[in-house]
Amino acid sequence: MGLKVAVVGVGRWGKNHVRNLKKLQIEEEISEVLICDISLEEAKNVAKRYGIREENVYSSVTDLIEKGQPNCAIITVPTILHAKVALELIPHMDVFVEKPITSTLEEADAILREARKHERIVQVGHIERFKPVVNTLKQLLGKYAKEGDSVFHFSVQRLGPGPPGGETKSYVSVAHDLLVHEVDIISFLVGVFPKKVQAMTFNYKGTDFIWDIDARYLYEIEGEKISANMRASWRTSPELKLRVLQAQTSSRLITLDYILQELRIEKGTIRHAATHDMSEVLTAYRAKAVEEHFLLSGSTEEPLYLEDKHFINCVNKHENPVVSGEDGRNALKCIIAAIEAAKNGKTIDIT
Repeated sequence: MGLKVAVVGVGRWGKNHVRNLKKLQIEEEISEVLICDISLEEAKNVAKRYGIREENVYSSVTDLIEKGQPNCAIITVPTILHAKVALELIPHMDVFVEKPITSTLEEADAILREARKHERIVQVGHIERFKPVVNTLKQLLGKYAKEGDSVFHFSVQRLGPGPPGGETKSYVSVAHDLLVHEVDIISFLVGVFPKKVQAMTFNYKGTDFIWDIDARYLYEIEGEKISANMRASWRTSPELKLRVLQAQTSSRLITLDYILQELRIEKGTIRHAATHDMSEVLTAYRAKAVEEHFLLSGSTEEPLYLEDKHFINCVNKHENPVVSGEDGRNALKCIIAAIEAAKNGKTIDIT
């Protein structure tokens, strides 16, 4: 008998989980998909779109638990409700919680305590970990380090688009929604979480809602320091969306485009020489070696599909996921530290 998997919250992102779970059901990785949403009408519409039986649709978590009896659940409600829903479900099943794990550290700690008490798996939805281009970059950085060319600086831009119509009540901040990705990814790439952070923020139209954050984190590995400038912003038009990370070693500049799934590696320049001719200037500063990696993906390489499949495998084998509840909690702590650093105008130690 296969797993019965529920999706709690079928808004903009929850629908995508339903779509991928339905694919996993067709592939016989799971037996049933259940849907739970406070809007029964919306839940039924999603169920109809993806061929899910109406008896597997619920409008309350209580009914889902008692009547549906799923083996595990994917929580895609607004962040401010993550803890409430997770704490209801964990006594009965393993859970996948979309990022960030919660709004506050206190809520994250409550989830982890409950999970330990009931010996439950908690996976956090840091989807960027499942993009092939990110894992390729990690492998390359490891290779370069063995050659004596270790990374020492990262620069990241994660821009737009903001909440539709400027609606903010379902969101915590741009740091929770976007910056948390970069903290998790760079920590994954270097193998440790940062030790210090400085930051500044910009708020939305005279409110205290953080709309833009510019953070500088310091990582340290065996006495070697790595700096990371991370900017996350919703101060953009609805059409502007950018997801770019750059990693610098002493002889390479590596640019990762999350959207295009592209890596570009530039190594040195042709020559450094004074010249008075513009064409010679351009020639002199052309990279002497450029590699480009395009990691195109089909439906079986879609990061969300891989993420959902990984969760199912972890539940089946009762194994720890690659992005655990503790990972999600630590990434959240780094975000909260950046907000505190901006608020107080000082460097914050992240213990």
